[in-house]
This record gives sequence, structure tokens and C-alpha cells, in this order.
Amino acid sequence: MVIVNEFSVALSLHVDEVLPILSDLQLHLGLWPIIESLIEVLSGGEVLANLRIGDYSSKARFRVSTSREGEVVIIVIEGRDDLSLELRLSVVGRELLGKPLTIVRGRVSVKSANEKALKPRVKEFIESYTNRLIEELPAVIEAWKKGLVKRAGVAQPATEVVPVEQVKREELPKPSAEVVKVGLAENPAALEDEVLLSKIILKSRTLNEVREELGGPELLTRLSKECAEAKLKTLYALAADTEGNKVRVLIKDGVIVGVRIELREGAVINGAEALRKLSEVGKRMWRITTYSLPEELTR
Repeated sequence: MVIVNEFSVALSLHVDEVLPILSDLQLHLGLWPIIESLIEVLSGGEVLANLRIGDYSSKARFRVSTSREGEVVIIVIEGRDDLSLELRLSVVGRELLGKPLTIVRGRVSVKSANEKALKPRVKEFIESYTNRLIEELPAVIEAWKKGLVKRAGVAQPATEVVPVEQVKREELPKPSAEVVKVGLAENPAALEDEVLLSKIILKSRTLNEVREELGGPELLTRLSKECAEAKLKTLYALAADTEGNKVRVLIKDGVIVGVRIELREGAVINGAEALRKLSEVGKRMWRITTYSLPEELTR
């Protein structure tokens, strides 16, 4: 049986900036929440990677191809194993009110004998993937333009990654009688480091996603509590409000070491200044996504 889902997303980015990332297999797969780790680069357009969708996991070969139909660029990523997966993107550049716009139309096809179990998981993958295109792709593009992210050679041996399905909120470890409090660095500017941020974006794995109405200080408190209760060494979080403003937070070894605000008009604020700005933010609805990081980024 074949599971087919279609989607579309409009990105406030120039198409010439988007295409190099989406056509680069290694960088593009870094935006896929179902890719746990890169095992081996077989060629410039083919890799071996650990894939997980729901309870299904395997080592799959992925390859990318690009073509053009008039002004539309077609990008196709295929993954083959016992399960067959294809992502087909149609990418075209436009202008809206004099500003660049990239329209991405996608079609995901998954062929599997276990259609009933995988169907909702494929839908979750598409939702998370499109959110990453909107929220994370701009930062990846900036890092790529500055030469901060490059294709990997052969990946290091994969570290064990806890599947998303095993870390849902109701399954988080119960806190001990004495919950460890999360501290706050005097100048939490770790996410000012564009190299670190780009690695986090490309290598993090989704743990949880919720929507909550919180003020700025409450947002930090909520993330600190989740990190302490789950006894995580490192927690990365992205909170986006309905107006397009974003707050990124990095907690490491029980201390908030990174606070970064990206305002919808393009301004970026880090560290102590970001903390002051966040303290002035009143209650609003946030979509909060928390991520785990590989061992190499927790040291």
C-alpha cells in the first residue's frame, strides 16, 4: 500500500538561497525529524542513514536528484529499504510586495506493508518538516552563506538517540523528591555562535511540541522545569509566537547558557540583552518545540 500526502509552504526567502540547501542531500536531511543519524556518505548525492518512523526503524539509502520544468525546480529525495519513501518538491521563486518569496509544493509517498500504523506518523513527519522549513531554514541559509556549514565526510559512529515516541510528555521520568533547579548564566549568549547554532539545528531531534500561552519569564521557567524533571544534560528549545517572533533557548548542565530572540522584522538579540527583552514580553500563545542533542554537542 502507498501512503500519499501533499503540502505547500511559502517562505520569505529568495529562491536562489533556498535551492542550494534543499538540493544538498546532507543539509536537507538535517531538516528531517525522522533521520536519526548519518552513517556514511556514499557519494555527493547518496548517503546511508538511520531512519525512524513510528516503531519502524532501519538503515536506508537516500539519494537526491534535481531537474527543471520551466521556472520550477524539481527536487526528489528517495529512501530505499524494506520501506520506500519519496519526497518530491516543486520550488519556484516569486515576489510579494517587492520582497522575495519561495513557494515549495511537496508530495510525500511512503510504500509499506504496514500502512495503518505508519499513516499518522507520516502526517506528523510532514507537519514537523514544514515547521522546520519555516523556522530553521533561514538560520541554516545564513550559516551556509558564511561558510559555517559544509557537507560532512563520513559521519562518526552514531550515538544512541531516544526515539520521539519514547519521550512523550506523559512518559518523561518522574522527578525525584529533590528536583534540580536550573540556573541562569550571567550573559547567556551561547547561541550567538553561528557555528554552534547551525550544528544544533541540523543535528537536533524533536522531543516534544506543545502550544501554551505564556509570558516571557514564564517561558524560561517552563523550559527549565522540563529540563530538570526529565534529567536531561542538554535541552534546546524553539518557541515561535503567532506574529512570527522566535525565541531559542539552550540549557546545558543545569544552566541556561543561550537565549536568542529573532524578531519578525529580522533583528537578532542575544544574551543579557535578549533576557531583558524577554522579561518585557507579556502573555501570548507560543508553539514550543523541545529537542535533544547528540553527545558531541553536549560536551
